[in-house]
Amino acid sequence: MGRGRWLILAVWLYGVTNYLDRVAMSFAGPAIMKSLHISPATFGAILSSFSVGYALSQLPGGILADRWKPKPILIVAPLLWAVLTGVTGLVSTASAFIALRVGLGIAEGIALGAIFKIQFDNFPSEHRSLVASIGLTPIAVAPALAGPLVGTLVSADGWQAAFFALTVPSIAIAVVNYFLIPNRSLLEGEHSTSRPKAGSFSEIVRLRSFWVIAATWFCFNFAYWGYNGWMPSFLAMERHVDIKTMGYLGGLPFAIGLIGMIFFGWLGTRMHKYRPQLLAVCYLGAAAGLFIAYSAASVSGSVAGLSMTAFFLFSGTSGIYALAADLSPDGSRGTYWGAVSALGQLAGALAPITVGQLISLTGTFSTGLSVMIVMLLIACALVLLLLLDYRSKLQSFNSAVPQRQG
Repeated sequence: MGRGRWLILAVWLYGVTNYLDRVAMSFAGPAIMKSLHISPATFGAILSSFSVGYALSQLPGGILADRWKPKPILIVAPLLWAVLTGVTGLVSTASAFIALRVGLGIAEGIALGAIFKIQFDNFPSEHRSLVASIGLTPIAVAPALAGPLVGTLVSADGWQAAFFALTVPSIAIAVVNYFLIPNRSLLEGEHSTSRPKAGSFSEIVRLRSFWVIAATWFCFNFAYWGYNGWMPSFLAMERHVDIKTMGYLGGLPFAIGLIGMIFFGWLGTRMHKYRPQLLAVCYLGAAAGLFIAYSAASVSGSVAGLSMTAFFLFSGTSGIYALAADLSPDGSRGTYWGAVSALGQLAGALAPITVGQLISLTGTFSTGLSVMIVMLLIACALVLLLLLDYRSKLQSFNSAVPQRQG
C-alpha cells in the first residue's frame, strides 16, 4: 500500500498543476478582455478552443496508454504545457490565443487516458471511488488556488505575469512523475511481466454502457466547462465585483467543491452499490445551485448558489470515473475512457462559446445558465439508465471474489 500512496500523491500533484494551467485563462479573462478589447463572444471562442484540442487528443492518448506505458506520457506532457502556457503571456491577438489554447488542449488531453489507466489498473474496484475522488480533488483545489493567485498577479503585474509564473509547476511535476510513477501495475505479481490484452476500439463502441456514459459525460461537461469558463466573469460582469475581489470570491465555490468531492468519494466507497443514484443526486443538486446563483438578489446569495453548484458538480466527477472504470474492459481502460472523453469533451468546446454568444445576444447570463441547467437534468436521466449494467457488473465482481481469495 505504501507504493500506492506515492502513486496517489503523484497523480494528485499532477492534477493540481494540470488544472492550474487550464483555469488560469478563465480567471484572467476579465483583464484580458478589457486590455485587448475582446468581446465576450470572442473570448468564449478562446475558452472553447482549449476543449477542441483536448477532445481531439483523447482517443489517441487512450490508445497510446493501453499500448505503451503511461509513465513516459506523464513526463513529456507537462513539459509541453510549460512551453505553451509561458508563450500565452506573450501574445495579444485572439487568433494567437486560440492557436495556443488548442495546443495546450492537445498536450493536456493526450495524457488523460494515461492518468485514467494508471489509477484504475493499480487499485481494485471497491477502492475506485475513493481513489478517483482523491485524484480528482485538484479540479476543485486548483481553481481555489488559481483564483487568489491569478487575481493577485493580474492586479499587481498584469495578466501576462500569471502565465509566466505557471510554467514553473509544470516543469516540476514532470520531475516528480519520473521518480514516483511506477513502471508497471501495482496489482501485478512481484515477478509478473504480463499485462491484460488491449481491446480494439471497434469492440468498445459496441458496448451500450459506452454510449450512455459518453452522452452523460457530454451533458455534464457542458455544464462543467460553462461553469468553469464563465463563473468568474459572471461575478465581474453580472454582479459587478472588482477583479481582485472576484479572484477570492471565485475561489470560494471551488473550495466548497473540494469538500463535496471528498465527501462523495467517501460516500461512493461506502455505498458503491448505488453509484448511479449518487451521480443523479449530484447532477440535480448542481442544477439547483445554478438556478439559485442567478435568481439571488445579492452577491452573497449568488456566491452561495455558485458554491452549491460546485459542491455537487465536482462531487459528480469521481462517481462517473469509477463507474466507467468498472464498466470498461480489462486492458482497454485507456482506450475506453479516451473514447468516452473525446465525445464528452465536445461539450467542453461548445459550452464556453455558446454561453458567450448568448451573453452577447441577450446582455445577460440567464439564457446561458438555463442551457447548463437543462444539460444537468438530461445527465441525471441518462446515468439512471446504467442501473442494470452496473448491477450486472457488481454480480460479476462478487462471483470473482472467492477465486481471487483462493
